[in-house]
Amino acid sequence: SIIMSIFSFLLTVSLSGVNLSSTRLVAKEHSYGNVGNIKIIIRDCLKYCLFFSILSILLLLSFKNYIFNIIFEKSIDIKLIYLLSLTLPFCSISSCLNGYFMAVEKMKPIIISQTIEVISQILISVIFYNLGFFSTTYNICFTLILSLLISDFLSFIYLIKVYSKDNKIYKKIKATQKNFKKDVIKISLPVALTSYI
Repeated sequence: SIIMSIFSFLLTVSLSGVNLSSTRLVAKEHSYGNVGNIKIIIRDCLKYCLFFSILSILLLLSFKNYIFNIIFEKSIDIKLIYLLSLTLPFCSISSCLNGYFMAVEKMKPIIISQTIEVISQILISVIFYNLGFFSTTYNICFTLILSLLISDFLSFIYLIKVYSKDNKIYKKIKATQKNFKKDVIKISLPVALTSYI
């Protein structure tokens, strides 16, 4: 519970409203028939995702002593939150791609990715439980975090694979705009700041 409360804040920083910006911008260009711009929107959104994912990991590293000594009261190994932080880039990029699929009205990849995530998380936990790995609190936390990391990664791989098929179509179509960085920031940052507060 304590680990997840820290992680949820880091995840909020990592996502930073990117889902909304990818959904809105892609939907707008898709409705206007400017599908060549979609690849640029997603590219700029992915750069935004990577920036804020790295920022959230740097925040963790900067405040590690406070988190370990004050919040965890030295009762939980900080390596667990380090392990969990590896999921941040995958979660952020997956959120961006989910926004894309919502915008182009392709709900199937979103549903399948969430199903992959849940089933793999359960299977990994069950396997570790049957191996007798649930003997200590640390092992239980480690197993749950590892299952979350692997399930997020598998979901991310699936979404990237499906998007790359669509991206091949967009590559053939000329874009009418060079970048959407300002548009991404204009939509995402107000949402992000509200979430941080």
